[in-house]
Amino acid sequence: VVRASGRVEEWREEGLRQLKVGEGVTPDGKYVIFASANVSIPNTDPQFGDALANAFDVAMLNGQERILMDRFGRMVTEKVRETFRDTSTNAKEIPLEAPTPAGSADELTDKALRILDKSLSLSEAKLDKELEEYGVPKAEYEAAPVEKKKTLFKNAMLKHILKTASGDIAGVFPVQTTIKMDQKGNAKVGVILMMSPKSVQVANDIRLQRKSLISGKGRDLKETFVPKSPNQWMGQLGTRLAYDQDGRPAIVSYGIGAYVPDGDDDYINAELKEDARKQAMDNADAQIA
Repeated sequence: VVRASGRVEEWREEGLRQLKVGEGVTPDGKYVIFASANVSIPNTDPQFGDALANAFDVAMLNGQERILMDRFGRMVTEKVRETFRDTSTNAKEIPLEAPTPAGSADELTDKALRILDKSLSLSEAKLDKELEEYGVPKAEYEAAPVEKKKTLFKNAMLKHILKTASGDIAGVFPVQTTIKMDQKGNAKVGVILMMSPKSVQVANDIRLQRKSLISGKGRDLKETFVPKSPNQWMGQLGTRLAYDQDGRPAIVSYGIGAYVPDGDDDYINAELKEDARKQAMDNADAQIA
């Protein structure tokens, strides 16, 4: 018997093959991450729709966290190389990691922080300049000893990098999603996420409510993203970054709702179906918000 988790893993391999990418960072700067989560109740439960939505949220959070940690580690390493290129004789030897699998994001972050601690050899004048650029109040560092300035610099730099990396997470979009079930009714959600400079810019433009300068290949959104049959709706979860017929960026959102028919009572079943439809619409709206 093939379990739901095994079916999701098979889907993951096929999805990455179709996209012609592997997990990690692509040569053109895109992040590709796979994440998954178990649905807490079987598909025979009346609350299965709610549990499915929760599982997708968990999978999204897992993927976003992995991208955040990976991006944070890379940004720390890049900043160390940039800051110490004129002051450290070993600056060129500071390793900037090659694209790594998603599972090694924590390792990259830990290594980047160790590099930072080892490389803090700035002159006092350089430290003062860096602290000023990071907006640290002059009163906090002007008369402080060098070691205190190093600590202030490290904390200010990490805070700035974390804020930048966290802001980019809004640009993470699912490109493929699935729900796989086994014979026992157990279900698991799988999602392949992607973040690119374009998606980050579009997300920022939406957040700031301004017209985006990003454009793409236009296509009919209904023809492309609306499934042709009821069965094709299963597995469509979350949002998609797309471009409308005029090439303008747009976000397509799939909501989730479910109900279990109540015998042969047509009136009650119609009410239950309408409630599930409203639930799906609310879920889709919330994902865009």
